[in-house]
Amino acid sequence: MKRVFLIFLVLVLSAAAKFVHTRFFVLETFGPSSMLAVGLMGSVALVLLLSYLLIDSSHREKVIGFWLVSISTAVTYIAIDLIAGAL
Repeated sequence: MKRVFLIFLVLVLSAAAKFVHTRFFVLETFGPSSMLAVGLMGSVALVLLLSYLLIDSSHREKVIGFWLVSISTAVTYIAIDLIAGAL
């Protein structure tokens, strides 16, 4: 489980770095939506780092429960959006 958190942490940080590089150096624009996207990716990276550090502690069930709730909520919203878009 620690490997999964570490892999996702590296993926999120590399995606954030590529996004910042593309927006700041290539396009030379960094507006409010870019700041929001980088903030969101930074928040996800922080939560992944905390999960990585807490997964071997006594808080293991809380970490797993948090991710279960987060992923199931996201999947539900995506499914509802797809169904509503098809109607």
